[in-house]
Amino acid sequence: GSQAITLSWMRYDGISPDACRGKHPRVSQISDAVVTAHHCFYDHPDSHTPVVDHPKSRVHVYDNLVQDCEGYGVGAACGAQVLMEGVTFKTVGPPTAKRTCSDDMSLGLISAPAGSNLYLSDVGKHTGGDGNEPHDTVFTPTYEYNSLEPAEQAWPKVQERAGAGGPWALPLSLDP
Repeated sequence: GSQAITLSWMRYDGISPDACRGKHPRVSQISDAVVTAHHCFYDHPDSHTPVVDHPKSRVHVYDNLVQDCEGYGVGAACGAQVLMEGVTFKTVGPPTAKRTCSDDMSLGLISAPAGSNLYLSDVGKHTGGDGNEPHDTVFTPTYEYNSLEPAEQAWPKVQERAGAGGPWALPLSLDP
């Protein structure tokens, strides 16, 4: 039931020697919430970048980079809605996955505006539909955002700057 959550400029390194196949199996699961995730770098996840489930979920992902992901990238299930813009996928199994849940048989919905997202080397087919990029009818964000960049321009910046200690971090000084 959370509303108006924003996740930005995060870097997630999914390498985990304690996990199956050496990658953390679940990066981000969002249930019945309204979330925006932008300029995030998902490096070496197994899947769930993010997965969104249940009918009250409305998630807007834009200008993210998903890299080296054996499972699916962005997922929607159980009537959840995802708007996906300017996301770059590199070495990813299925970039998107739409499915149902055992307690809710409605398919998740994903809208990927034509030409907005970028599929680089070694990217699989979208799942939960006809194998093509999904163009479902989903929500329209209730906020203005002017930071959406073409995926070709966004992903190098995200790869370089996302996460703690990135080039935008201010130096810590204890001297007065």
